[in-house]
Amino acid sequence: MHSSNRMRKTRPLVVALALAVVACGGSDDEPAGARGTGGSAGTGGIGAGGGAGAAGAAGAAGSGGIAGAAGTGGATGTGGAAGTGGATGTGGATGTGGATACGYPIQPVGSGPIFVHYAGIPSQPLMDAQAGSGENIMVTRSVSPCGVENDTVAYWRSKGGKWAYKLSRDEAPTVLAGDAVAWFQGKIDQGWDYVAFDEFREKAQGYHDGTPEGKALIAMMNALPAPYAGRFIAYWSSGGIGDVTTAYPTMVKTIAAKGRAILFERYLFSSADYSSTTISNTFYEPQCKKTVALAPGVKSKLAIVIGIDNFDPKGNGDYVYLDRPTTDLAPNSTGFLYRQFAAMHAGSCTNGIGGAGTYTFTRVHDLPQYTTLELATQLRKYMNWWK
Repeated sequence: MHSSNRMRKTRPLVVALALAVVACGGSDDEPAGARGTGGSAGTGGIGAGGGAGAAGAAGAAGSGGIAGAAGTGGATGTGGAAGTGGATGTGGATGTGGATACGYPIQPVGSGPIFVHYAGIPSQPLMDAQAGSGENIMVTRSVSPCGVENDTVAYWRSKGGKWAYKLSRDEAPTVLAGDAVAWFQGKIDQGWDYVAFDEFREKAQGYHDGTPEGKALIAMMNALPAPYAGRFIAYWSSGGIGDVTTAYPTMVKTIAAKGRAILFERYLFSSADYSSTTISNTFYEPQCKKTVALAPGVKSKLAIVIGIDNFDPKGNGDYVYLDRPTTDLAPNSTGFLYRQFAAMHAGSCTNGIGGAGTYTFTRVHDLPQYTTLELATQLRKYMNWWK
């Protein structure tokens, strides 16, 4: 994520512990196949001091299965007796088709309204409050399907929610230097529903069209087969948004055709006291029109991400976007949350975009004026404006 228009500093990336993924079943990346056939027994040598029987060949793996081990060769024949042949290898286990590690089904790519939350490790009450209509996605690396915090993964899935693995711009070069398609498929096979790239910035900071890393991301999206295609999400910082039409047109067009969401970060401070009209005309509408004009399908994939941080863990003043707690949650034009969502629905372009997002529940605390749960509940009401 990047800083707001008011604060142009590049924010520190939220570093979350990447938890190990523990595979809990058969092969994760192949469809189900027949059990493999074991190797045939080895034949012992005949004659005085006959040689050892040859080891049985390894059982062939079933499609999606694990290859059987080779049969053990027979011991040296005694007095010309034939060596005992190797045991038949065990065939590969049948692969599980259409399921991820730990048995999570690969969910279809969503359509319709999309709501994306930068989440860390969300609590169950928070997940309860955010569940509802549309496709609701938590972006994180602090939980991992099949690993630590898997109960959190399972609970959000039970509420109809989905998970996106946060691919940081610092991790991406390593991914793109290897087999990016295989890496992406592996994440979905592990139980993630999407991969969210964090983030595209000003042209001078790379990843734009024409750079090796930009080309690699586009190539990856174009090469992903079903059921992995359509699962790429990307954030644009406030500075990056300004360069979308000049530096990222191919990226935007590719996500519109082959991805799930184009997320524009617009982190505004309550104390700036912008009206809904100013928010729409200054921060939302102009860039929406330019971006939507790039290609068909962009508007339904476009979402605006707002800043919801209400406390400053480091004491540097950068991230308290909701800095008027007595009025921020007011359910009318007095409330800053209300004004931001009203602005999205007021513009001729932004009215009808794909959805909205929030950044970040990891820096939202209970305050004397309201609780985290009350904030989440209010956000859900505004998200229900999408039909």
